[in-house]
Amino acid sequence: NTQYFIGTGINDENGLIKNTGFERYSIRANIDQKISKALQLSVNTSYTRSNTDRGFTGNQNRSGASIGYAISATPNYFDLRQRADGSYPDNPYFTENPVALVDKSTNNSLVNRMISSFNLSLNLFQTDNSFAKIIVNGGLDYLQNTTNIYLAEDLQYQRGLANPGDILNGKQESFNTNIQAAAVYNWNLGKVNLNSQVGLVRLDFANDLLFVRGQGLAPLQKNIKQAAMQTVNAQTFSKIQEAGVFLQQEANFDDKVIGTVGIRFDKSSLNGDVNEWYAFPKASLAINLTRFGFWKDNFISQFKPRIAYGETAGPVTFGSIYTPLVGTNIGGFLGSAVSATYGNELLRPETAKELEFGVDLGFFKNRLTFEGSYYIKNTANNIQTLNLSPSTGVTSVPSNLAELQNKGIELTLSGLVIDKPNFKWNSRLMYWKNTVIVSKLGIPSYTIGGFGVSYG
Repeated sequence: NTQYFIGTGINDENGLIKNTGFERYSIRANIDQKISKALQLSVNTSYTRSNTDRGFTGNQNRSGASIGYAISATPNYFDLRQRADGSYPDNPYFTENPVALVDKSTNNSLVNRMISSFNLSLNLFQTDNSFAKIIVNGGLDYLQNTTNIYLAEDLQYQRGLANPGDILNGKQESFNTNIQAAAVYNWNLGKVNLNSQVGLVRLDFANDLLFVRGQGLAPLQKNIKQAAMQTVNAQTFSKIQEAGVFLQQEANFDDKVIGTVGIRFDKSSLNGDVNEWYAFPKASLAINLTRFGFWKDNFISQFKPRIAYGETAGPVTFGSIYTPLVGTNIGGFLGSAVSATYGNELLRPETAKELEFGVDLGFFKNRLTFEGSYYIKNTANNIQTLNLSPSTGVTSVPSNLAELQNKGIELTLSGLVIDKPNFKWNSRLMYWKNTVIVSKLGIPSYTIGGFGVSYG
């Protein structure tokens, strides 16, 4: 009545660059328990601890901490290595000596993560042509991440700063849970099979983030309290709750005609009206013509036209419906003032409606197959920042004023070139094209600073 699996793993990799690498320790347990003939429970749990020394290989052009940039700018005849007295030569060709950076700096991330899920299945009844059951599944995802970046005060680039020596510590803790319950009823009427589902979903997300920085470190110190400048770069507490209800009906007529209709209602604490339910319907239909008696063509072994329609949504960004407070100094005392960026309590989730037409073809007993789809996807209520007149005293407010349209085709040609008992050769060729049109912007056109602005 019990089946179980327990496994552990150890992974230890050295990086290509000195003082970089990755360590991971993990354990996993899967348990399937048959509680009774009608009730079964499955639980899967895994825990992973990983330690990553990332090094400095990105574009850290504000700290000089970029090994790749430094090496590419330095002639190979210049000796960057540590001297006999323990010091490192300054690099006259770049703002930093990459050898000293590798030896004396830290860029570390330590992650603890636990993921657990369960599935509970209860068979209510079963006859020769029907059955009903209740399925409950859910899970949790816990993440704890600690980051540490340290740049010693005697590095070449740091010595040129007003406060040499830089340390940045980050702490993140996330706890996410989900649960879904569904009642399923399946009814077989000869050549017609009907499958009905009704259920509900609940999602909860909690996140706690703190990012602090110290500049001007005392010699050989890695404690932010030993820094001349101490800064809280970011601190975030967020809680999100979402709920949904869904209904779905599937019908299959002898694998000749297959159809599905359904609808889902969702609400979220991210929306302007946290109690408003938004409806998202869907429907699909496929007809397999080659399974009908009138089809006599042996060259075409499958001819299945299909059509589908569905609606979905993208969430509102956390905090967009509220006007934040910012720290300020009032009469020499710490206080709060209203931000110049206003929230919008009327924000709705971004919505998408998609219509798709397609056909599946098979030739030579499906040794050669073709799949083709054409879709039209319209998104509305896209969230964009609306810049307001300075006379209002507010710089910007989020709005649902933009709309987009995607049109495209997806084509796939697959073939079983050789099919022998000891040798098979499959080939697939895919092509797709997507065209995006901003059908409504609702705000003046704008550009955002960066390398790509000059390219439009």
